[in-house]
Amino acid sequence: MSSKAVVRFIGHELTRRAPLSPALIKHEEQRAASLQSRIADVITGFAGSMSFVYVHLMWFAFWILLPVEAYPFGC
Repeated sequence: MSSKAVVRFIGHELTRRAPLSPALIKHEEQRAASLQSRIADVITGFAGSMSFVYVHLMWFAFWILLPVEAYPFGC
């Protein structure tokens, strides 16, 4: 994978702060080569987003507003 492809893969704040070091580029090349790391990065990217917060807000509002469980909840 080329350095430009790695910078596109990283795509976060590190690329805006300063030029990337060769060690960081090599580390990101190794991460980009691993399917497991790419999947983890996608999951982490979603879990740290406002979309994740909105989905959970809707889910919990839906759960609370519908009488899914009898009172007291969980008994």
